[in-house]
Amino acid sequence: MPTAAARLGARVCLCRSTPRAAHNAGFEPSIGFLANDYQEAQAMVSVGMGVALAPKTAVALLHPEVKVISIGDAAPLRRILLAQRQDKVYAPAEVAFQSTLLELARERAGDYL
Repeated sequence: MPTAAARLGARVCLCRSTPRAAHNAGFEPSIGFLANDYQEAQAMVSVGMGVALAPKTAVALLHPEVKVISIGDAAPLRRILLAQRQDKVYAPAEVAFQSTLLELARERAGDYL
């Protein structure tokens, strides 16, 4: 069954991490489709076009015809970064957003490791 690999913009591509994760799990995937986002990948999976590798955060809105199966310790790690200019005065909403992100990251770190 072909694997759908998500391609998000020009800079983020599971096209490389999917084969690497599969190889580490002991098999070589047959990638037949590329998706521009995780919802598109879920749509392809929902109609039987294959399977997809996605981070836990990408399936918070799960398609009703898709079942999520954890691959446990074989899952590749994902790093999410927050970048901001240093020479800028931040609006209160920006400060609150950053604080919320950092708080959630600390609270849920165990869910993703």
